[in-house]
Amino acid sequence: MTIKQISIIMLSFMLIVHIAGCSSSAQPEPTSPPTQSESEPLPTPTNEPMPTNTPEPTATPVPPTDTPEPPPTNTPEPEPTAIQISDEQAQAEISALMMAEIPVLPTPESEDGYVMGIEGVIVTPLTTAEGQPPLWAANTFGFINFELEQAHQVSIYSHDGETWQMLARTELENLPTMLGEETMTQLVVPSDDIWLAIDSFTGAHSGCFDVLRFDGQTLHTEHTMCSGNPSAGFITDLNENGLPEILLNFSDYYVFCYACGVVYAQYDVLRWQNDTYESAGFELLDETADPTVRELNNQAVTYAEADLWQDAQVTIQEALTLDGKNDTIIWNNTLIQFYVDDYSHYEEYTGFPVLTYIFAGKYDEALEQLHPYTPEEIFNLEGPLIVDSPAVGWEEYLSEWLVTITTPAIEAKPDLAPAYFLRAWGTYLVEPTNPAIIEDIQSAAELNPDEPLYQESLIHFYQ
Repeated sequence: MTIKQISIIMLSFMLIVHIAGCSSSAQPEPTSPPTQSESEPLPTPTNEPMPTNTPEPTATPVPPTDTPEPPPTNTPEPEPTAIQISDEQAQAEISALMMAEIPVLPTPESEDGYVMGIEGVIVTPLTTAEGQPPLWAANTFGFINFELEQAHQVSIYSHDGETWQMLARTELENLPTMLGEETMTQLVVPSDDIWLAIDSFTGAHSGCFDVLRFDGQTLHTEHTMCSGNPSAGFITDLNENGLPEILLNFSDYYVFCYACGVVYAQYDVLRWQNDTYESAGFELLDETADPTVRELNNQAVTYAEADLWQDAQVTIQEALTLDGKNDTIIWNNTLIQFYVDDYSHYEEYTGFPVLTYIFAGKYDEALEQLHPYTPEEIFNLEGPLIVDSPAVGWEEYLSEWLVTITTPAIEAKPDLAPAYFLRAWGTYLVEPTNPAIIEDIQSAAELNPDEPLYQESLIHFYQ
């Protein structure tokens, strides 16, 4: 080989080395080269320059689909869990709470385990206004023990989900001696307040009646009374409008004696008005009403206030026929009909029909009770009308009732002949020589000359 050939070879080698060095400097070495398998070929270097600022990768766009995404929903806040308490649970737990505070005195010697004193508690779930929490009323029952100074109680309870809360408590105002197990009634009316009626007993055959109102904090006694009858008051929907009326019973059960069966009926009717219970008696129509309707309505009221219930019923029915939508007439008719029905009940067991018929405004029927007797027997303190009846020994009371009831009846209906005659008889029982006796008999005879008893009685007194 010549020196020339050797020189060419050397130049070529140096050129190759130089080219390779330039290529290597153009490709930067990676900081963390991927691991390559020995069988995989190394990547072929290129002469394209690498970008100096590599942009951040962007998310690959998702192509739209045919199914629309559901609209966002407003998930309501979960409601608090309603308090679920069974009647049995309320009865057991509230009863235990109340009885733990009441002193009792059991008598072990009694075979039936009779308790001398308050026996237990009755729990009643209440109807509350919309949005109000549930409430329970509880009342004691049984005979009170006077030695332990017990008193019957009524309480209102709520439940907070864990424990019972006693919201209010009161003792019955009239201190009744006995409450039964079915004593309490809730009056469901359009009010946030709770109205309760409590029946109770006192004495041998008397009763008491209390109306309570719970205003959310306190139990108020709104109405209370006692009567000579076990039913001192009761609840009924007289006009059937869905709102119950309260009737406080002021009737006199001792006209003669309790067992005599002669009752003078009298009630205070409480009606739901102005968001409370108010007395609601007979109502007059004013000058704005039709004159004929007004006269009939007001006349019916006059008859009712004079215990002329039969005449009142006929007259108010005439007014109702002319104006059947008048609220005043409808209410008066309702009250009058109640008294008519009430006296019909008393007529079934009266021990002295003459007086019961007078109370009911049935003067013809009252006079009919005297027809079997002569004037000598009627106007006689020792006659059969007295000695063979419950009125014996009660002559003064009989006289007072006869005069007291017939006088307003005569004022309301001056042509009521039997009322004059019966008033004459009442006057005779305490003042046999009073000239008003003959005057009343004379008035009766003039109004009804065809009644033999009037004429015969005049002859009796003029002899």
